[in-house]
Amino acid sequence: LEDRDKKLVAPRLARAYDALDSPDQDRMVQHFDSLPKIYASLIKMDQFAFTFSMQAQLAADLLGDPDFAGNDLQVNNMKMGLGLRKPSAEFWAPVGKL
Repeated sequence: LEDRDKKLVAPRLARAYDALDSPDQDRMVQHFDSLPKIYASLIKMDQFAFTFSMQAQLAADLLGDPDFAGNDLQVNNMKMGLGLRKPSAEFWAPVGKL
């Protein structure tokens, strides 16, 4: 991560951490190593459409989600949701069932 990204994401991670219960805090800490993978995916985002602050907030929100494991499937789904990858039919199928 670049220094700019570290400065933006650190306070957001602290707030996300404080909002969680103890077991979820432990799980969040276990997934900190996913940050470089998240940011590597966001590099291709246009900084005018998806600012560095927004990228930091997304990273903090993902790590603060107890169901986020930072695995390849979740990162690929994030890319599809952000328009960085062509979405598969299976990706949008749950939305069509709403």
